[in-house]
Amino acid sequence: MSTSSEPKEFCLEITPNIFDEITPENMKFRVKNVKEEIVMVLVDCESFMFKIKDPKSRDVLITQKFEYLKKGGEIEVELEFRNPDPISLTMSEYSEYYNAREFWLDITPQDFLHEITPGNMKFRLKNAKDYSVTVLVDCESFMFKLKNPKSQEGLVTQKLQDLKKGEEMEVELEFRNPEEDKKHLQGYYRSENAEGKITISHADIGTFIFVRNIEVYEDEIGEPYDREKAPPNHLIAMCGVKRQIYSVKMKEDTEESRKIKDVFCPIMLNKMRAEAEVASVDHKILKKKNAKSKKKKCCTIL
Repeated sequence: MSTSSEPKEFCLEITPNIFDEITPENMKFRVKNVKEEIVMVLVDCESFMFKIKDPKSRDVLITQKFEYLKKGGEIEVELEFRNPDPISLTMSEYSEYYNAREFWLDITPQDFLHEITPGNMKFRLKNAKDYSVTVLVDCESFMFKLKNPKSQEGLVTQKLQDLKKGEEMEVELEFRNPEEDKKHLQGYYRSENAEGKITISHADIGTFIFVRNIEVYEDEIGEPYDREKAPPNHLIAMCGVKRQIYSVKMKEDTEESRKIKDVFCPIMLNKMRAEAEVASVDHKILKKKNAKSKKKKCCTIL
């Protein structure tokens, strides 16, 4: 996955360019894919005056249209005026409302992820939105794994489900076998403790794409990925979603959790020491190079 900060090529042609001169007679524009590959196009209109006609999804003052375009394919977008009367929110009130609630899943019990016990290994997610959403639960942990996951790889297990308004999904954890899973600690494990973390993501159905990647940044779009055809060892990620990350903790250590930590701690301690030694060697090499560079500059001045 590229993490380059260079601007990405914009591969869409927009005709006509109505955005500086919108009139009641000129409320349509077309978006054309000029790239060789299929692209995903998401048009997002956040406006108190306009909304997209026949949107794919909407939320307060935001309307969206979403479509895949082949080479040369086009999508037509038409704007229409809003009716201001039903919208009682001012822009400042809307901003407060939007920032206060970007995450639309209710978790019960609320304190579950910080007070896990052997008798309390389940939690439920309820869709509190007026629209259907897709939910992805991602558990990266040396101590826990999701029961009956959709996909799993290394120390990550995932569960995926679509939820209509008011619907719930149940997520259950179970302890890992540390002797079987300790080989994965030599790879890239991002948590400092054995309990790890759980990431919960959601988005309106049809407003995002799946990609085969566990690390996805908001400004990056990967190749579309068919979740139905994905084998169980392929991790997936959702682009353009809301997510929350929770550090998972046992309320009190049990015999099971202590056994897991007894395996986890020595391996991670040795790994951290090895990484520190490498960093120390690199620092010494860099220091020597800088010293030589300074010496050459001094000689040049003399």
